[in-house]
Amino acid sequence: MKKMYNVQAESNKFGRKRENVSSLFNPQSAIINSARGRIFVSAKGGELRQQFFPAFTIAELMVAMVVLIIMLGMTGLIYKSASEAVNHNNATTELYQTAEAIRRQLQADFNGIAKGSVLILARRDIKTGLKEVGTDGKVHFDLSGLTVRADKVLLTSAGNFTSLVDSAAKSNIARILYGHGIPVEDPNYGDSVGPNTIVNRWIFVRKPLLYIPGYTPPSGINYEDVVVVNDDTGEPVSLAEDMKLFQTSPYTYCNDALGVSTEIKDGGDPDIFALNCGEVKIRMLVPAIDTNGNGTLDSGELKVGTTPIWLDLPDPAKAHYVYFTVGSDLMPRALEFTIRLYDRNLTVTSFDDFGTEDTSDDKTHAGQTFRFVIRTGG
Repeated sequence: MKKMYNVQAESNKFGRKRENVSSLFNPQSAIINSARGRIFVSAKGGELRQQFFPAFTIAELMVAMVVLIIMLGMTGLIYKSASEAVNHNNATTELYQTAEAIRRQLQADFNGIAKGSVLILARRDIKTGLKEVGTDGKVHFDLSGLTVRADKVLLTSAGNFTSLVDSAAKSNIARILYGHGIPVEDPNYGDSVGPNTIVNRWIFVRKPLLYIPGYTPPSGINYEDVVVVNDDTGEPVSLAEDMKLFQTSPYTYCNDALGVSTEIKDGGDPDIFALNCGEVKIRMLVPAIDTNGNGTLDSGELKVGTTPIWLDLPDPAKAHYVYFTVGSDLMPRALEFTIRLYDRNLTVTSFDDFGTEDTSDDKTHAGQTFRFVIRTGG
């Protein structure tokens, strides 16, 4: 027999439930409960119960703020480190590009070196007040001075050369001098010798002098502006005539050739080859016997028919330069250049001899050293 339900009883039961729900959600009661941070949720069995959700305390908010500040600080540090890394990489890339440009130009000039001309190499030891990196890895300034190499090379090369002063002055051969230049506004930045010389501000130049025999410059322009090769009287000469002068007096010729002015007239001087170029050191691969075992070419060590070895240029206290006739048996087979370039974005904190930090712009440029070999055709 089917169970019969008491409809009235069930109705009364549901009515009571409706009354309970209605009382629970009384508008006034709801407002008070909300203000107390309480809400009503459905409980098991259809009943409704209260549940508390307390708000954040001041201590919790302070902890959250500290965590947020730390995270923002870490983000800033990461951004700064990334920025510095990008700047460092860009600066390093530019230095590599500059070094490659120097190597390519040197090799191009030596590829066209003129047979029968003279190759002159000069070693220069310059005293400077900057001792770049100490044993502690920091930049220091040595008041006693540091010797930095600023070598020169002079060769005669075939090519297409035009004077920037007089476009009518052209030649297919020129005498080219590589060395450090001297800015007019501050000779201490160039190759002057003194304790105040800042090595990372030196300027490397490539100065071609054209062979234009019989050339007469226009009115108001002198031979030095056009940069042509002259004899003792100031008359332009040919390569053959120039070599006769060399054979007559090699000593005078070399001194005059190396003594050509490398004065830089302004920031746009065409002779400027590389800014912020410090040490330039040259070694040579020559047929010789290193009798003294000092790695330097000394008097009497060049020997025809011997195996070529790498030797440093002669000590300037013994010889101001060394020269070779291009095409001779003693001609160097190759030259090794060691060049140090600097960039403003590669900065290193500097300290003087008394431990005082020096952050002046001119004294914090860090650099990179590059070494490459140039074939001479010898």
